[in-house]
Amino acid sequence: MKQKSNRHSRFLILFFLRLFIFSIFTGKIKQNLSGQSDSALSGIEISYLDVHQGNASLIQADGRVILFDTGSYSNYPLLKKQLSKKGISHIDCLILSHPDADHMGSAASILTDYSVPVLYQSRLHKDTKAFQKLTEAIEQNQVTVHYPNTGDTLSLSRNLSAQVLSANAGSKNSDDANAASLVLRMTYGSCHFLFMSDAPASVESDILSTYDVRSDVYLVSHHGSDTANGISFIKEVGASYAVISVGKDNSYGHPDKNVLSRLKKYAQHVLRTDEDGMITITSDGKPGSLSCQTEVLSDNIKKHEKTRYLISIWFQ
Repeated sequence: MKQKSNRHSRFLILFFLRLFIFSIFTGKIKQNLSGQSDSALSGIEISYLDVHQGNASLIQADGRVILFDTGSYSNYPLLKKQLSKKGISHIDCLILSHPDADHMGSAASILTDYSVPVLYQSRLHKDTKAFQKLTEAIEQNQVTVHYPNTGDTLSLSRNLSAQVLSANAGSKNSDDANAASLVLRMTYGSCHFLFMSDAPASVESDILSTYDVRSDVYLVSHHGSDTANGISFIKEVGASYAVISVGKDNSYGHPDKNVLSRLKKYAQHVLRTDEDGMITITSDGKPGSLSCQTEVLSDNIKKHEKTRYLISIWFQ
């Protein structure tokens, strides 16, 4: 009888041990299939900064700070004002899409003032004063420089990755800086953020034939120019938010009225830095919600700071 009881006890111990191991194993499988466990997601905040006719986006995730483009040097005080408002004193990584001044004019100042250790940039170089200052700042501050290639995946934080959809497409023609733009699709949990830089329609076509571009938030190419932002591309992206970084009453006529019409048809919300100021989008990385807040800071809109509106959407 005692022997039978021991066998029964051993059976129960083995049963629960196997059950415990199985639960751990299946939990790991579930985590690996999703790419990350839900408990690891602390949230992401992306601010599309108002730098007038230019681009600059601040990404904060998992305690890391990334700046995508800087805007022009003439608008550096405006950029610093918004970074200060966000409490930024150090930047972990700077990404420069291409060497046009309205995207990287303040890069040298950013590297120096914010002690940036890592820089990602296009391979295309330009013989300009802004690019020369950048080269000097890289050397003086001992910045580590990376040159991404199309198809690469950049690890920007514990839970934030960026797939390079295009890089250096115009490198054979030094005048084609827009085609050389770094195009990134960032992923945080189940949310995707598309950064098109100034990529033209030809690059959009190449990307569509190869990559998944569906995204929750879409930084519209080239300030809403009609040299990009084709209807097929916008429709495929299917964004909840389309963001246009553009200067008020700019001489280029950005954003193009036809591009605006397409965006309003295929995106749930269309926001513009010339009208809405700094646009901040937050997410917990889960397929539950995105929230968006806009705040007018720029003198080209109002003389004083003002919170314009708060909008939230919930989607499945």
